[in-house]
Amino acid sequence: MGKFESLIPILSFKENDNFFVKQAFQGSNSALVLLVVDTNLKESGYFTTSRIAKGRETVVGIIEKAKRKKKKAEELIEWGNTKEKIISTAKINGIKTIVLMKQNSDFFKDIVEGLKANGFDVKILEEPIETKE
Repeated sequence: MGKFESLIPILSFKENDNFFVKQAFQGSNSALVLLVVDTNLKESGYFTTSRIAKGRETVVGIIEKAKRKKKKAEELIEWGNTKEKIISTAKINGIKTIVLMKQNSDFFKDIVEGLKANGFDVKILEEPIETKE
């Protein structure tokens, strides 16, 4: 088993939600939080910069909430194709469980299919209608 029990890739920028963090760490004491700056997405430099800022805010929120729950969380920022970076990061770190916030898009479905095809345990959490915490 690797240093981390699970990988939390930032895809929706809503992963720092209290409910998501609580569920993501259920049965786990450690997670690597991954922000991928996808170089395949066609966007302006300003948009890329704002996505990085929003992603970092999401990552920091997850780490702070995890620490309050006495859980270990560390961040990693990678540049490249999102699906490839999630798969390679999990493999390099010996992580079997990938925790995702559910989304209704072909991009998300493609990532889930790729993760499952590579033998990962994919835990998909639904965004709560209302959070109380």
